Formats: sequence, structure tokens, C-alpha cells
Amino acid sequence: MGFDYGKFERSASLGAFPGCSREVLKHAACRYGIASAQPSEKRKALRKSGITHKQLQAQIKSARNLRGFLGRVHQDARLVAANSIPHPSILLWKKDLDDVEDFLRSLTPFRPDAKDAALALVLHVKQRSGRRRLPEIVKLLNAALSVAGLPGSLTAEALQKQIARANHQRAAKMLRSWESLVPTKKPQK
Repeated sequence: MGFDYGKFERSASLGAFPGCSREVLKHAACRYGIASAQPSEKRKALRKSGITHKQLQAQIKSARNLRGFLGRVHQDARLVAANSIPHPSILLWKKDLDDVEDFLRSLTPFRPDAKDAALALVLHVKQRSGRRRLPEIVKLLNAALSVAGLPGSLTAEALQKQIARANHQRAAKMLRSWESLVPTKKPQK
């Protein structure tokens, strides 16, 4: 089940945060809901993405095997003499397959930490309004949880614990990236 952004906007009370960016509020709450719904175990998260761990490993092996095969073709004098083998192309293909293998090895499903998104939201609200406003934030996050198919039973105390355990650097970086997406208002003449 995907996250229904339209349903979230209809159910969330973004007007409860005067001075705050509606876009940042939406990004933070949606990220929190989506992150909370993701499985924590890599194999389950991959499966939810439509890719199994076994399929991923098979593709990594295929890239490695094709790179090795190209290397053998490139070095076989009987094949090189009989065919017009473009040496620079083979070297580039081998490098590309190396990059493909590295990419597939590094592939991990989207499993962000929901508490970092919650802290980023709290930081934004505090910067813009001067107060943390945890009860209003809890309502916003519960709306996101509900849309993500989870029980919207977050409390202010639970949120307080989550943001205390969150990574402040990741949350601040996340907030900066969301704020950079917000269109700036053009000065009126």
C-alpha cells in the first residue's frame, strides 16, 4: 500500500502552525509516516520493494560474470585476431559492469529513521514559532501514521522520547534539504 498524499493533506491540520512552511510540515510528517511503515529488516524491505535478496545477489553475480567473460574475450588472441574487438570499448564496458556491481552491492531499501524526521519537524516548528508545540505536532504525525496504515496513537510523551534519541545532525540535514525545496517568495515591487 502506498502513501496517499491527498488523503494526508485532507486529514492533516497544517494551519495549526502559523509561520511554518506548509511544504516542510508536509514533507516531515509524510516522511515520518512512510518511515514508520517500513520494515526494519533488509530482506523484508527489499521484498516490499518488489525485489528479493536472492534476485539482487543473482544480478550482482551476473555483472561480475559478464565482466570476467569480457576480460577473457579481450585477452584471447584467437578471438582478437578473428574479430574487430574494440579494445577501448571493452575496457569501458568492464568498468561500467564494475560500477553496476558496486551499485547493486550498495543497494539498500528506503529505511529512514522516523525519529529523525520527527526531530526535523520539531526543529522547524521551534525555529518558526518559537515553541516546540508537541501536542499539535503529535496530531500532525498521527494523521501521517493513519494514512500510512498504522494506528495513529502517538503521544506527546512518546514523541519526546523519540526526538531525544534522534540524531540531531541527520535531522538538521534533513530539515535543510526540505527547506531548500520550498519556493522562495519573490520580493514585491
